Amino acid sequence: MARIGYVSVPPPFHPNPWTTWYLATIPDTHPEQEREDFWRSFNYPFKKFIVIHELFPGHYLQLKMLRENLHPVRILFLYDPFTEGWATLCEKVALDEGYAEGQWLVQLAQLRKRLENANRAYMSVQAHCNGWSEEDVYRFSIESSLLAPQFAKSLWGRLMDSPMQMITYMIGYLELSRIYEAEKARLGDDFRTKDFMDTLIRTGPVPTSEFPAILERRRH
Repeated sequence: MARIGYVSVPPPFHPNPWTTWYLATIPDTHPEQEREDFWRSFNYPFKKFIVIHELFPGHYLQLKMLRENLHPVRILFLYDPFTEGWATLCEKVALDEGYAEGQWLVQLAQLRKRLENANRAYMSVQAHCNGWSEEDVYRFSIESSLLAPQFAKSLWGRLMDSPMQMITYMIGYLELSRIYEAEKARLGDDFRTKDFMDTLIRTGPVPTSEFPAILERRRH
């Protein structure tokens, strides 16, 4: 997990309230080439945009708001496509609204991450439905999906441990981004990004198919 970085939150009713963001890192004892490859992947432009996904307004804000949700079921039983879909949508919305404007390497890193999410979903299907081996996944991820070796190396373990979670980045993002674009088209000049995002995060992790009706009711 240290090779990818992640946000860790305490479980419900846990006495420790702290949320921790583990930055991706690699020990200095590793071979020089491996360390160079690692930092070429987890470079400054990548870290500058991934903070949107992991902290604000991504998972950190999302999970803090969830603790205030009035529906206990939503606190205890998360809908994963919303969880990862929200954080991934936040990347797009923040950049569309001008975050890191003119910093094309940051924007390129986000597009590369979107390609990685598509590869995660595709590789999960190939590994669990079509019998692809670790070598098959590694080779395709590098040669066809253009992943850096660092990202490709960590993929197989995650596919084996969390096959369904690995597809939620892309599925959740596609569902929420379609709703986002549909709302902009429906409301036209009356669309407000803040109102849209507030409605999503305050509603919490419900199936994304529920949001169009929720957004329309909120308008009235």
